[in-house]
Amino acid sequence: ENEILYIFSDPTQNVYGVEHTIALQELNMPVAPLELTDNLRNSKPIAEQVQKAFPEMQVGDSGVQSGDEPEFIHITQNNVQEKITKLLRSLLETNRVDPSEIHILFDTRGTLNDIQPQIAGLADGVGMETIHRFKGLETGVAIVVFGPENEVNPETIETYAYVGMSRAKYA
Repeated sequence: ENEILYIFSDPTQNVYGVEHTIALQELNMPVAPLELTDNLRNSKPIAEQVQKAFPEMQVGDSGVQSGDEPEFIHITQNNVQEKITKLLRSLLETNRVDPSEIHILFDTRGTLNDIQPQIAGLADGVGMETIHRFKGLETGVAIVVFGPENEVNPETIETYAYVGMSRAKYA
């Protein structure tokens, strides 16, 4: 009866649109925030890049592991297959990344459905999912794709980008 339940939440990753403390209040649970200052998921270059992109969000200090600098590639509807093919070949063939360590994360189900058929044959073993469904998980390499006709509410694009970028452990 007197056991302790710890619930971890990050309000900067609120892709569900629900204030995380409301549920605790409804359950009559005390809310005693404990700020976690160490980032144990991302490599130092990823944590630094996420912090640069989102200075108002607290990413946490990271010194757990080194890694490559994140790369930003502008993809248009006309070159999506070419750009993702080149990136996947580099990761799989040149860098020898295991396909199961790579996930392509899309802003919406619509974007995933539009792009997945174009790259399906190139991505055997590579995971493809929406950012929303992948929240809370991690992967070695995250490729984050926002569609040209972004269906995500403009007020939540920053949250989706933050969540997507912070899924990667080392690249």
